[in-house]
Formats: sequence, structure tokens, C-alpha cells
Amino acid sequence: MIFMKLTLLFPRFNYRNFALPLGTLYIASILKQNNFDFTFIDGTVTSFEKALEQVINEKPDYLLVSLQTVFADFAFDFINQFKQACPDSKVVVGGVHATIFPEQTLNENGVDFVVIGEGEQTLIELLKQKTLNEIQGLGFKLNNQIKINARREPIQELDKIPFPSRELLDSAYFKTGSTALISSRGCPFQCAFCQPTLDILFGKKFRTRSVENTISEIKEAVSIYEKKGFALKEFGFTDDGLTYNKKWLFELCTELIKQEIKLPWSANSRADTMPDFELLSLMKKAGCTKISIGVESGNDFIRNKILRKNVSKEQLITAFSLCHQAEIEAHAYLMVGSPDESFDSILDTVKLLDLIKPDFTQVTLTSPLPKTFLFDYCDENKLAEIKNWSDYGYGDESHLKLKNFSSNEIKRIQKALTYAIVFHKKFSNLTYLALFKFFMNPLVNKSFILMQSARFNLKKIFGK
Repeated sequence: MIFMKLTLLFPRFNYRNFALPLGTLYIASILKQNNFDFTFIDGTVTSFEKALEQVINEKPDYLLVSLQTVFADFAFDFINQFKQACPDSKVVVGGVHATIFPEQTLNENGVDFVVIGEGEQTLIELLKQKTLNEIQGLGFKLNNQIKINARREPIQELDKIPFPSRELLDSAYFKTGSTALISSRGCPFQCAFCQPTLDILFGKKFRTRSVENTISEIKEAVSIYEKKGFALKEFGFTDDGLTYNKKWLFELCTELIKQEIKLPWSANSRADTMPDFELLSLMKKAGCTKISIGVESGNDFIRNKILRKNVSKEQLITAFSLCHQAEIEAHAYLMVGSPDESFDSILDTVKLLDLIKPDFTQVTLTSPLPKTFLFDYCDENKLAEIKNWSDYGYGDESHLKLKNFSSNEIKRIQKALTYAIVFHKKFSNLTYLALFKFFMNPLVNKSFILMQSARFNLKKIFGK
């Protein structure tokens, strides 16, 4: 064992959700596998100030920061303050942000190293003090000059990576009764809102774990929940690629049934990789209760030319129909406020809902992530109005200068569509289109926003 003090930080101080920080937990597991002792700090369940006080008191030899772009403003402030208090400590930043902005990240105050791409092997070689120039996938400063080494090849045998260290999580995660896992890395498709960022992070080759390895992780998760005094009630596959390899999916479902793992689970799918009815029925028998499908827009031009989804309206209708036949909930992911969005294209989206009849729909505002095709398009056409890293949010705010809508107008459209979806469950005799037009009335829209805000404030005050 190499004796050094390490602190692993997940700086989610500004978004209080309990989506599993899988990337960070994989880093934790590889540290454990290599016998490194470390402290884990999750910004989700502590404050910026408390986390900073803790890490300054610990004075680790290395502060390891797993960074998403939306957290970067807080994270770099944290690193700067930490480094001022502990100048002899080294700071290593990994994750998607460091991968797509390696030089920019190294130029931030206090950052000593960046880990680029899949970081498990690169980080261990750094901590084991291998010669810096020989570590693939590493960026560092040498004589005040930034040095970026050659990229490391993505890990081919995913089964060799230890399972993410869920046992490190706060009890708040276990109280949800849910967990997430990923069965693959990489994506062969070229959607404008994901690519080429995914290729930069994971490489161009799509890789899957073995069925046996995946099921072993599910069993381990069940055991960890029990040890923590909770029950695992459901799990979800977070990767987009679960339905790409039908043979693998068939074997997974067969094994889940054979081993009597009776847990509900969910998955994501593209409409053009949706399994046929026979395989969907097997998925249902194996515990699959929900499939989320990227619809994005009901307008062919927005969906396929702007967002590069390359999925036809007919494929979407068929995919949702198959889920309904197999009695699996079909959820639709929608985006409004894309470049060239018009009221007519919004209406195309609303009308499509009446054809696909989703069981649930999530409506976000188009938010181009850095280095994606979509961001490049917006940047070239002077549509992007992004000032802070936190503006690369989760689709809650629009930071695009749209030709046909102001930011307030597109937000009102998002709200109206969301209300139409919610109320369609209660008034299914009405079309989505009729409900959408009702909620687009400015007075109605504003009234419901005020009611929603009042309910939130009451809940915050009275805890109900």
C-alpha cells in the first residue's frame, strides 16, 4: 500500500438531486481495489462551507475532483480556496469537464493534473507515481507549460472494473429504494446534443459488460441496501445502449428470470432500436416496467436536421405502440426551444403526443452542452447566450437567442406543455392539443405558475 491521504470530492453543491454519481463511485472502487485509503465527500448532502472546512482540516496529499460542467463554477472556487489553505496538496480533476476542456481546466487556479477520458487506469498510475510523461490520458503543468499526453485507449474489458462503491453513499440515497447501473460504455449514434462529447469521453467503440457481471452488481446492490438497513425496491439502467444488442438483452432477461431476481427495473431506448414484441414481453416478465424513449421533437426538421436524431415519426409511433402492447410504461423525453423552433414545430410535438400516447413525458428546454455538434451550431449562428458554467444546466432555463421566441415565451411554452401532460392523465378524453392551447392562455399559464410556487413555498414552510 502507498501511504498517502486522499480526498475524493463530488462537487454537486448546487443541484440537490439524488441521481447516482456513478462515475465518482467507479473511481472510488478503483482506489479501493488498489488499496488506497481515502475520504469521500459528496456535495449533494453537505454544504460548500462544511466540505471546504473538512478537506482543509484533512490536508490530503491529493484532492480528487470528479467534475461535470454544470458544477464547474462551484468546483473551481472550492479548489482555489482549498489550494490557498493547503498549497502543498495536489489537485486532480477528472470527469467529462476535464476531458473536453483539459487546457482550460489546467489554467484554473489550484489545478495540478487533469485526467482525460475513462480515468480509472490513468489515476492509479498517477497515484503510484509513474513518470508523468509516460501516463496516457494525463494533463499537467511542467515549467509553467501545459503538457497533454497521448490519449489512453478506452477500457475494453469492462468486467475488470470493480462495481461502483455504493456503500460510501449517504443514507439519503438508500431511502429512495432505487439505484442505477450502467451496462455499457460508448454510443454508435451521432445525436447533436450528445456528440462528439461521448466519443471524446468513451471512444467510438460501443462496449458491453457481460450479463453475469451485470447481474452480480445487481445482487451486490441488494446486499449493500440490506446492510444499510434499507430495501432495494427498483433499479434503472442509465445507459442508452441497453437495447442495441438484442442477443445480450435476451440473455440478460433470461438470466434475471432464471435467478429469480424479482425487482422492477427501467431502461432507455432509441425508437429505432426498440425490441420487437416478443423480446419486450420477455423484458416485462424479467421485471422491466418502464422504457424511456428520446422523442425530442415532433417536427421532422428539428428532430433530424437540427438534433441529428435520425428517427422517423413512424418509428416513434411504432416504438410506443410496442411498449403499450407489451404493457410496459413508455416515457417520452421532449425538448422545446431548439434552434429554428417555431410555434408550428411546437404544435407538431403536441400533435405527436396524441399519436404516441406516452405514459409520462419529461419536457426540458434545449440546452446545448459544450463541445457538442448542437453547441457548435448555436455558437456559429450566434444563438448561445451562456455566461457561466452553471448555464449548461439540466434544461431548466433557455440560454439560446431564438428567432421566434424570447426566453420567457419558450419557458411559458414549456410550462403549458408540462401542465397539458399532467392534466391529460385526469382528463384523457381531451387531446394534448386542446389542453396545451388552454394552458397557453397567458392568464391561465400565469395562474398555474403562481399556484405551483405557492404549493412549493407551503411545502417548504410546513414540510407537507
